[in-house]
Amino acid sequence: MNSKLNRYLGLILTFSLILFTGCSNKDNQQSQGWKDNPDQQIKGKIKLWMDSDLIGAYSQIINDYQKLYPHVKVTIEAKNSDQIKKEVARDPSQAADVFLMNNTQIGSMADNGLLYPLRDQREQKVKAEQTDYASTAVTYQKNIYGYPTALETSLLYYDRSKLKKQDVKNWNNLIKQHNIIVNFDKSGTSLIFAPLFFNESSYLDVNKFSGLVNGSKVLNWISSQKNNPHVISLDNSTEPRMKQAAAVIASSRQYSSIKKILQNNLAVSFLPQLNIDNKTKLWKPFLIIKLWGVNQQTKYPKAAMSLANYLGNKDTQLKLFKLKGLIPTNQSAQNDEKVMNNLLVQQIFKCIKTSRIVIAPNDLNDNSFWLKMDQLIKDTYQGNIKSIDYSDNLKEIEQKVK
Repeated sequence: MNSKLNRYLGLILTFSLILFTGCSNKDNQQSQGWKDNPDQQIKGKIKLWMDSDLIGAYSQIINDYQKLYPHVKVTIEAKNSDQIKKEVARDPSQAADVFLMNNTQIGSMADNGLLYPLRDQREQKVKAEQTDYASTAVTYQKNIYGYPTALETSLLYYDRSKLKKQDVKNWNNLIKQHNIIVNFDKSGTSLIFAPLFFNESSYLDVNKFSGLVNGSKVLNWISSQKNNPHVISLDNSTEPRMKQAAAVIASSRQYSSIKKILQNNLAVSFLPQLNIDNKTKLWKPFLIIKLWGVNQQTKYPKAAMSLANYLGNKDTQLKLFKLKGLIPTNQSAQNDEKVMNNLLVQQIFKCIKTSRIVIAPNDLNDNSFWLKMDQLIKDTYQGNIKSIDYSDNLKEIEQKVK
């Protein structure tokens, strides 16, 4: 069993246990047991990258931070958090000092010296304040990289005026008479469908990875959806197309936009079970942890760590939940009444408690796994790959992971 997949197994096994029980030496800041204290004269010019749709919500938060740290000047730029590894690797010296990213990018960035690991009080702060699964997701080779700030996953949203709870449990029942929107051939499709290639349990069985067991059968199912008249492949549930469907599989970040369309008819559920090769297969989405990472080549590590810590704290997470619907990872923030009473949050917590979700791996390289799996799923759906070649394509991806 190769080392990367072995680490992945350990990561998911750790998450299963959770479900059943509920930097370099710059500035000597790590060795001195650094604390985030506004009284310190922390200085620096910090470039901050985040998704464009979040800039407005974070602007006031940044202003509040700079009142505490008047000697830190923060400049915000728009960058897709899904593509941070690529952006930082292009030229680390010109990249942002602090950036929003997915936990799926941690391993490859850490291996290439692009991320500052947390030490001492910083590390303990994350372990003490964050949920266990968030801490686990940002831990790579026993080091914590960054401050968790929100969680994301894929869910089934449906129109309760057209579908009943019983209808959405199984894919075939769901699409008997109604259309469903799901991303089969756009960017990011691997985050939705990659879990189908893994064992049905709440952890990844690496011996059943990719083409070794059932992988080709999953691709056969994906291929068959191209000619399904009730399937609409979109990466966004735009309003005109949403009115043509009774359900959509989308990210938790799309909850607000879908709610505006369906209003009181909106219901949220697990992803439907699938019938693959005459067998029922659970569809368990990945749990993705968004975090604030720090560029290991930053010229101002104290200021960068200070800002990343501030952007991931409880109060900031609650503000972002209110403004943008980002679901907190901070334990105390999750217990907030408004968070607990949210329909989307309730469903995600139910997924976690019932083992219907798995932590997205952080040690699979972007180029050798995510992008390759993305392309394979898209090519399969579009009919660009013959079924006889499915197994070889899956095994090629597996070999590159080793």
